[in-house]
Amino acid sequence: MQFVTRGDRQSPAILFFHAMGVTGASSEPVARYLQQNYYCILPTSSVYCAGQKYSS
Repeated sequence: MQFVTRGDRQSPAILFFHAMGVTGASSEPVARYLQQNYYCILPTSSVYCAGQKYSS
């Protein structure tokens, strides 16, 4: 699992979830909007990173 974060760690946190086959980048527009007031955590399963494959 890889994580991208936006905002200040001292702010209330929002953990984004997304569907299979989608990366954390899909939430970037919303995270950019919220990052002034929240600490946004955008996960991406490593099977969706470059060079990786989902095998089951």
